[in-house]
Amino acid sequence: MNTTTSLEEALALALKLAPKERLQLIERVASSVELEIEAAPSGKGQPQEHWGRNLLRLLDERRHT
Repeated sequence: MNTTTSLEEALALALKLAPKERLQLIERVASSVELEIEAAPSGKGQPQEHWGRNLLRLLDERRHT
């Protein structure tokens, strides 16, 4: 079974849940992703700045020059 089929089946099942259960599912999935991100080894000592924040900082600097 390929990953796309599994994802589509999981989504179909999730959409059959009651609204409250869907919210609980979303929270659990988001929490698991957050835990994986936090546990992922970082290549650097400092966490890398998100590209969006970096872009906003650069735009702000250009606006003030």
